[in-house]
Amino acid sequence: MGTPPPDCDAGSNCVFPPPPPDSGPTCVNLQCAQVACADGGTTTLTGQVFDPSGQVALYNALVYVPNGEVKPFDAGVGCDLCGGGTSGDPLVIALTDPTGSYTLKNVPAGVAFPLVMQIGKWRRQVTIPAIPACNVQAVTDVNLERFPKKQSEGDIPQYALATGSADAFECLMLKMLDPSEFTRPDGGGRVHMYVTPEGNPLQPAGGAPPDTSLWSNAGTLAQYDVVLLPCEGGEYRKPDAGIGNLVNYTGIGGRPRC
Repeated sequence: MGTPPPDCDAGSNCVFPPPPPDSGPTCVNLQCAQVACADGGTTTLTGQVFDPSGQVALYNALVYVPNGEVKPFDAGVGCDLCGGGTSGDPLVIALTDPTGSYTLKNVPAGVAFPLVMQIGKWRRQVTIPAIPACNVQAVTDVNLERFPKKQSEGDIPQYALATGSADAFECLMLKMLDPSEFTRPDGGGRVHMYVTPEGNPLQPAGGAPPDTSLWSNAGTLAQYDVVLLPCEGGEYRKPDAGIGNLVNYTGIGGRPRC
């Protein structure tokens, strides 16, 4: 702003006003790349969000440009809502419509910037190339629009999956996730596999522990964001203690909230 002009009388006796106080920086990080455009225009990014396979558009996904560090999720079951729980001090944010489409206005101009897509604990961060100021840029590469297939691409909830001889949920999930994510509980994958008494030929290397070790222990259940218990393929009733553990698990957030 500079120093205000002095107040001078006819005899050129001037009184200089004090300098303005230091107001500090007017922008932080990517805020400094936001620009005002003429005629109400804006630097805009459009695109869609898809499931990890890149084939199914996702409704009500969060899409935002973080202006700070995106922090890791807390481990274990919780009660996060699909439309909440952002990290990184979002600069601009939007929700996808029923076609998976979004529009982000006033994104940073002239510099590459991160873009986060998130539903619950599903989250991926990609880099968007620089957009010229006051232009509209559409993301058309599905590999920049889909959720992660494996841990190296982003955040995936921790699943427990008990396989039986019917309702092969693992086959459905294999259409989305990389096979390397399907492991024993001690194998480091994001889908930990257990086996019901009826068994299932689709098991990870080294086999899978019995599902009784999952639902009979409340502490084990609490490690998982999602527990999938498909039809076992026969008549079977869990003991009352196991049923109680599952009921309590859902009470602290172990269920879909989207």
